[in-house]
Amino acid sequence: MRAMGAKLLPSNRKIDLGSDEPQSGSEIRVSEPKSEFQGRLVQAIDGAGGVDAVAAKSGVPRGSLYNYYRGVHEPKASALARIASATGSSVDWLLSLAEAPVVTEGLAQAQSFQDDRFVDVQRLTFRASAGLGAMIVKEAEGTAPVRRDLLASLGLRPQWARVLDSAGDSMSPTIMDGDKLLIDVSPDAASRFIDGKIYVFTVGDESFVKRLHRAPGKLIMASDNPVYPERDVPQAEPFAIVGRVRWVEHEV
Repeated sequence: MRAMGAKLLPSNRKIDLGSDEPQSGSEIRVSEPKSEFQGRLVQAIDGAGGVDAVAAKSGVPRGSLYNYYRGVHEPKASALARIASATGSSVDWLLSLAEAPVVTEGLAQAQSFQDDRFVDVQRLTFRASAGLGAMIVKEAEGTAPVRRDLLASLGLRPQWARVLDSAGDSMSPTIMDGDKLLIDVSPDAASRFIDGKIYVFTVGDESFVKRLHRAPGKLIMASDNPVYPERDVPQAEPFAIVGRVRWVEHEV
């Protein structure tokens, strides 16, 4: 798949909301979440009485919470901890790191828990390349909270970590449409190429998430979905590795 051949810029999923913040007390509905995270966040907020109630209880500004609710932005670690506490959920569950929501015991505990166990990591996104119809990878606005112990287990420093939401099915079943990916963008990730691992890379003006294999005199990009055939990396186009995929809801 393009941008896998990149949960990023879903093109078919729409939210049944206008762009303006609704008045306090008005009903807010999300027709289809953009990601599993947004779906869990909507479930938690709805279950706790809605945006107004959670904003009042958590101290998160209503406008910010509304944008999180409809998937415009994702909250930073501190805001996520407050939302988890106000909705009786756990941060782990909201981030799909736990199967069942665990009721927290108060904002102070949640805030301390968040500060100790999570770090904000810069996001990447794929955007349409102007006039080319291709996809290019760029730094995105905002961050995503990632567990410190996960980064430590991968030997990945926060400054070299990036979070990327996948789109497409060419890497299924390893990477499903909407999966959250953790990318190592350190210099070593690009220079110490490991045959058969999954990389984010660019070829000319296009970006991909694929396995890379060495072959005599060339590199081959391969999808895990057998529907998509292997392709040689074009030698006539500039090639660059953005980073290596280290975690996709699980270590890879």
